[in-house]
Amino acid sequence: MDVIRALSIPLLLLALCAPAVPAGTPADAPAPNLALSASFLPPRFVVGDSTQRAKLEKFLRQDRRDSSEWFRMRRNGATLSQGFLWRLAGEESGDTTGGETMRKRRALRRIERLAGVTLTESPVNGFPAGYVPNDLAAATASPQWGLINDGTYGSGTPGMDVDISSVWERFDGSDTLVIAVIDAGFNFGHPDLQDRWYVNPGESGMTKSGDVCWTGTAKDKSTNKCDDDANGFIDDWRGWDFVDEDNDPRDYHYHGTETSGVIAATFDNSLGVAGMLPRVKILPVRVLGTSGSGYSDDIAAGIRYAAKMKAKAANFSIGIQGTGTATGPDTALYNAFVVAKDSNMIIAAATANDALNIDANPRQPSSYGLTNVYNIAAHGANGALAGFSNYGATKADLAAPGIDIATTTIPPALSRYAENFEAFNASTWTISTSGGNPTWAVATDSMQGTKAFKWSTGVTTTAQVTDTLNMRGKKGGLLSFRLNYTPATGFVNDYLFLEYRPKGTSSWYYFGAIGSAVSNQTITLSLGFVDDTLYNFRLRTCRYTGLSGNVVLCSNTGTPTGRMVRVDDIKITYADLDSTHQAVYEPYAGGTSLAAPFFAGYAGLMRLAASRMGVPITRTLMLSGVTTVPALSGKVATGGRLDVAKGLDFYLKTLPRVQVNDSLVTSWSANSLVTYAFRAIDTTGVSIPDFVFTAVDKPTGSVLEQEGDFSWNTTGQAPGNYKVRVKGTYGPNTVRKVLTFSVTAVVGTSADKSRTRGRLWIGGRAFEIPPSSTGGRRAFRVEYYGADGRTLRTMVGELTLPPGSAADYRLAGFPAPGVRAWLDGALLQPAKD
Repeated sequence: MDVIRALSIPLLLLALCAPAVPAGTPADAPAPNLALSASFLPPRFVVGDSTQRAKLEKFLRQDRRDSSEWFRMRRNGATLSQGFLWRLAGEESGDTTGGETMRKRRALRRIERLAGVTLTESPVNGFPAGYVPNDLAAATASPQWGLINDGTYGSGTPGMDVDISSVWERFDGSDTLVIAVIDAGFNFGHPDLQDRWYVNPGESGMTKSGDVCWTGTAKDKSTNKCDDDANGFIDDWRGWDFVDEDNDPRDYHYHGTETSGVIAATFDNSLGVAGMLPRVKILPVRVLGTSGSGYSDDIAAGIRYAAKMKAKAANFSIGIQGTGTATGPDTALYNAFVVAKDSNMIIAAATANDALNIDANPRQPSSYGLTNVYNIAAHGANGALAGFSNYGATKADLAAPGIDIATTTIPPALSRYAENFEAFNASTWTISTSGGNPTWAVATDSMQGTKAFKWSTGVTTTAQVTDTLNMRGKKGGLLSFRLNYTPATGFVNDYLFLEYRPKGTSSWYYFGAIGSAVSNQTITLSLGFVDDTLYNFRLRTCRYTGLSGNVVLCSNTGTPTGRMVRVDDIKITYADLDSTHQAVYEPYAGGTSLAAPFFAGYAGLMRLAASRMGVPITRTLMLSGVTTVPALSGKVATGGRLDVAKGLDFYLKTLPRVQVNDSLVTSWSANSLVTYAFRAIDTTGVSIPDFVFTAVDKPTGSVLEQEGDFSWNTTGQAPGNYKVRVKGTYGPNTVRKVLTFSVTAVVGTSADKSRTRGRLWIGGRAFEIPPSSTGGRRAFRVEYYGADGRTLRTMVGELTLPPGSAADYRLAGFPAPGVRAWLDGALLQPAKD
């Protein structure tokens, strides 16, 4: 089973790879199953105001000497690459050594001193300091640039987005649209993802008398303990977890929740962020553990499960090196993709984040050549290929937004244990050896901090945490540490083992093994197998000779010539599952992992559209949703970016759309009655009367009738920009419309206090209001007619007239040769002066 990695990079490439089994390793040797991270999450910093932001940006730009050491600015926040920070630290003190915290402190001191600003580090997950969730742009106000790019973000180009806003007006999917996310799980507690997961209707029983299956009427789907739908998975009422082999595919890593948010985050709730499709259902398929790594067998099983559950599309943001064939080492994985193809499931696959040409450096599944797999690169807000993105003129199909994507995530992990060896207390560790003196000790080291834990002599040696690690009531355990390691050259099969011992037992069981050279890497390993338990933890270096169950057998003889082990910054964390902490967003997510979900959403729409229209999906049809971009020429096969509206055009032309009867009137004077009539029309322009309209967003005090008649009395309202957003529903169809208009200060002739009658101004025409009609709510009707007397447009509604016989009321007009007006059924006469 191969170790696989999640493609996740908040701005910087977080490359994960598996150490190889050294040549000559016996077949029964433990598989090295640790993920290595070659770079680290870049710190984010914020300043207090726009003035300081300008100072910071000026300093960073003038100090930017190397394109590989970069930064990004968003609002008052800055993200700096680690290389850039380390260089600044060296320039500040002349010392390039020291721990991460120390060097970061030096870099910040240099920035603050030279730029004249005060910096605060913000959390890795969550909001920058001083920000609130709605600053991430609720879709009712301003969705993230990947959905609607107006050119104001960064150096973006207007329109360089997936062009889905026009699709929202006409069609937003369906509750029957299911898209599988084959990843690290799903945050079921996130408020922006509520009701966004698929509920399996086949699992609807409950427990009766222990584990006895009973098909009663109750809907406690999680406690049935029976395979009601006979699909081979017990109680899979909301997806499946192939890591822990249970029916709770919760996300403890973040990657699955981030990709799911791009597709499905709700945008009718005025919270957080917007996803591609507000009515879609996500089928969570957890195949990656807390470390973001997984096994090829689990991933293959997850793909087969998604196909069995008849998902119309799947997102696959998982990177796998190599070609993979039906007869090669990844047979199970390759065959699973073939099963997906045979089930007509479209797969959006990330090309990965190595900045490599995958035509020459194959990646799975792009190397398979399957027609249902689409390989997605990442582009930025200006349309250019992201610097980290893999590409390929034949193997990469197209690009989608993949830099600074705002999306949903999980809360930061909580700490259970940490040791950086800077102030090491030896009494908390037990050090033992098979021969002679202790062989582990704290020593000066430049790997991370000033000190590290170092192996020195001996054959079979161990270093054990003496405190029992209590994980009771905890989930999503993760071990991470920094490592320098060189296996012994004096004999084969030299390993560094990570082992645990359940409390009350004497046997140590291995859960991780490293047998190849590692240079200053961060190791991460999921601890799901010890969730909710008490255990001890230890490191052991030894010459491996075999296994007895899951217990490693080692040789106590021989000389480990050349062995070098240094360990630093050991951390054990676990997931924060507090229900009040789940409303967390990642404003700067990036990577081809975040580009692929845009295409997955598009693929789901295309499958749904095709099934309704009876048009079979073809690869040519899918790739029609691409707009060419010069910067992508030669980088991807289509030479362009995802364009959802273009791809769905064949379908959208047959759908109803919204017509607004006063679409030419978007500026109204204060003290006016704003009116619009929203109507659903077919492709020939004929009204469809069955649509029922409801307001998603409208000004306070305004009214929207079910038939689509909108009215709002602006008396007493402040001038400014306003918006009415409506949706109409009829059967399976949903149409949407967003109309933005402004209310301006009253213009024109003021009321003449000597007049005894008020006036109703319609555009530039004035009509006298009879004294008996002043004050209160009055029905009105306005007809605009042409030179031939034919009525061009009719407007009906109510006026709330101000009191006083000489009061004026102003109503925006429609350009027409003539106009007539009635108040309470009485024809109004034009004003004489």
